[in-house]
Amino acid sequence: MFHVKHLCLLFIFLFPVFGFSQAYFKLTDKPFHHACPPDTSINDWIKAESRGRGLTPEESSFFYWVNFVRKNPISFRDFILIPFISQFPEVEGVESQSLLTDLSNADGLDMLRLSSALTSLSRDHAKDLVYRKGKLTHNSRMGFSFSQRVKSAGITGCAAENLYTGKNDGLLALLMLLLDLGLDPPGHRINLLNTAYKSMSVVIAPIPNTTQVVLVQNLGCN
Repeated sequence: MFHVKHLCLLFIFLFPVFGFSQAYFKLTDKPFHHACPPDTSINDWIKAESRGRGLTPEESSFFYWVNFVRKNPISFRDFILIPFISQFPEVEGVESQSLLTDLSNADGLDMLRLSSALTSLSRDHAKDLVYRKGKLTHNSRMGFSFSQRVKSAGITGCAAENLYTGKNDGLLALLMLLLDLGLDPPGHRINLLNTAYKSMSVVIAPIPNTTQVVLVQNLGCN
């Protein structure tokens, strides 16, 4: 078994909207099998955007699947989400049903670019979360809030942050963030499928002496 925790915050400059949420969910530790055809256009996008950035395979996977669900919500529903619910029936419930509905009603969105500024923000916070052994919070070790960290990084416009800790698997991390099990409203999902966001970052860092990682995703309007 492994544990999944996730936390989200949505922050929009000028019009602040804060949504804090955290969940703890236990999922059977077994492989997930799917037959989703690869999207070559997204693969080409990922290669171009990540060239020279040193993404790990798991970070590249998360980046790919975020763009896949945004571009192809119906395909993600049919080839990924429905098989996942079938193979992991413990996730079935109101959250999975609402995600099925949201993906069924979603239009394709623009793909997200990788942002150097957001990556620096994610990397710094991942270090803090590893230091805290995976305890999820948006505040830095120095006591700076998310909004303060964003401003300090020189990021303007709107920004959001999704946090996950659990198994080092990019697709699994995305599924758990989209499902938002035990959370209402589904803040992570809202962030991931938000038309306002144009760029993102992803940093995955191992927690020493465990099999777990922390994942920090930031999204921005610029």
